[in-house]
Amino acid sequence: MADNCEPRKIDSNRVGLSFAETICGRLPNLIDDGYNPTWFELEPNSFDDFGATLTTTARSPLSASRQRKKGTPTDLTAGGGFNQDYTKSNFDRLLQGFFFADARQKPQTNPFNGDPVVITGADTTGDTYTAASGLSRFRTGMLVSVAGFVNALNNGNRLITAVSDTAITVTDNLATEVAPAGVEIKGVGWQLGAAAVSITMAGLIPQLVLAATPVAATNTMAINTLPTAGEILTIGGVEYTYAAAVVNPYDILIGADVNATATNVAASINGNVIGTPAHPRFIASALADDVTFTARIKGTNSNGVSFTSDADVTFGGATSAGGTGFSWLETELIAGEWFYLGDDVTANAFANNGGYARVASITDTVITLDKTTWTPVAEVGTGKTIRIYTGDTIKNEKEDELVVTRYFEFERTLGKDADGTQSEYLTRSVANEFTLNIPLPEGEEAKLNADVSFVSGDSEQRSGAVGRKPGTFIAAPGEAAINTANNVVRLRMAIVDPATTRPTPLFAYVTEATISINNNVTPTKAVGTFGAIDVNVGDFDAGGELTAIFSTVAATKAVRDNADVTCDFIFAAGNAGFVYDFPLLTLGGGSVEVEAGQEIRVPLEMLGAENTNGYTLLYTNWSYLPTVAMPKQATEY
Repeated sequence: MADNCEPRKIDSNRVGLSFAETICGRLPNLIDDGYNPTWFELEPNSFDDFGATLTTTARSPLSASRQRKKGTPTDLTAGGGFNQDYTKSNFDRLLQGFFFADARQKPQTNPFNGDPVVITGADTTGDTYTAASGLSRFRTGMLVSVAGFVNALNNGNRLITAVSDTAITVTDNLATEVAPAGVEIKGVGWQLGAAAVSITMAGLIPQLVLAATPVAATNTMAINTLPTAGEILTIGGVEYTYAAAVVNPYDILIGADVNATATNVAASINGNVIGTPAHPRFIASALADDVTFTARIKGTNSNGVSFTSDADVTFGGATSAGGTGFSWLETELIAGEWFYLGDDVTANAFANNGGYARVASITDTVITLDKTTWTPVAEVGTGKTIRIYTGDTIKNEKEDELVVTRYFEFERTLGKDADGTQSEYLTRSVANEFTLNIPLPEGEEAKLNADVSFVSGDSEQRSGAVGRKPGTFIAAPGEAAINTANNVVRLRMAIVDPATTRPTPLFAYVTEATISINNNVTPTKAVGTFGAIDVNVGDFDAGGELTAIFSTVAATKAVRDNADVTCDFIFAAGNAGFVYDFPLLTLGGGSVEVEAGQEIRVPLEMLGAENTNGYTLLYTNWSYLPTVAMPKQATEY
């Protein structure tokens, strides 16, 4: 019979790692917040100085015995890091911490930073997905990816044909099914109407031009009598409460008369009242006792938004109306963001234009591009229902209100003692350094991996008797690693040339590269505290290193000339992908390396800088891409 001995050691393979997002450094709890934390499991390859370093101070008085007195712990420095293979989505939530920004996510039912929408089922009668509420964030014409149903007919990519707050109608035949827990619907792109878009050329710069100019939906409200405190105005599911004094978000101040109240309604809708954000879909203007609501984004998608009130008012209609056409702004694309143009189906793609592209500017009717992976030409989309695929984007933000300092807590389990699982925690952890390693594709190391580090406020350990901290644990996605042989769309560096989307690359091939972020975070210490009370955040330094195979002196000359350089790294696998894009770089290094029996190489240092759009580094992740978007060997991008 096997012995059941008390452990003398713990094997490294028994170690696990998870992280949770906190509320200003404090884990949420049921009593104060109504919920426990969600822990997201990670898959580390190794750790780097994970835990706390203690400083002990001893007295050394002058004495004949020349002996020290017993020391006392006086300082603690906490933090840690780890290395993990890079997959299509396993770093996305953490990257928000390194960019000090919220991800700009397209409509989805389980967003990182918003309220989830619980899908209740699928219905074959109307080919709809249903929920109690919250589906109005989706739009007609949107392509969505659905996952989590038991019946395969209800999963996959779908085209939305109609939307309400409780139902999404799609073109595909669905099966009736009660949704199990965890069903997710994500917006992944758009399908435009027949012949709705064409490509025109301004010199060598392509523009995606809509055939029709969209018109905004509107509605009106006349205030007949002065509202009473507590009465509600609801617009598209957003509730506003009339109040004698503005105390809470979404309060509307009751004015001295109906005219003043109409002015206050417009102020709240437009986000001009402290604590109340602007309405996501409408702007408002007041004239006497009337308020006019105009959709922020033009087109038919803002028709049918409900307006209700228990105050004495008269609406122009129960819903907004009058919107026509489609606006590019509906896509939520921003300047600097990447998308994919085209599809596996011929009818959904241009014949001569298709690939990855970066947005230079966007209006209701025109998207101007400044980078493309194909050579663009003018083309009319006759008979085509063109598709574009969009992703979630993170960039270091310029506006102060968009800069977000995230505090994480990390749990590392350390096997079991006689009473249960042992664990240690890094509390009040702020993301400091991120390095994406892009190695040479040879041997078992030919995969993307990242080194990350955090500066923490404190650390703590728990025995098996005390137990782990509570919460819901989400398993690591278990996705395949991205390799550097078959999953690279392109690594392209060129001198910025505003006259073309296809500037001449500085080199053709790369042997290795890194992309790095350093937030220069240091702990904040104070008298009377043990550990750090907070952190100091320095400059956002983004850049990296790259070794190119020498073919011309262009790269070395770009260093000498202090040229404005841009570089993008695009990877794709398994019908998903992502891009890291530096719109503006200064290059360092550039000394040509010549070694017997080896190709000539050029090591380059990449020093990112703020570009005209106000950021240094941008990351877009596509949760779905068509097969045509996957890498092709021996293809020049």
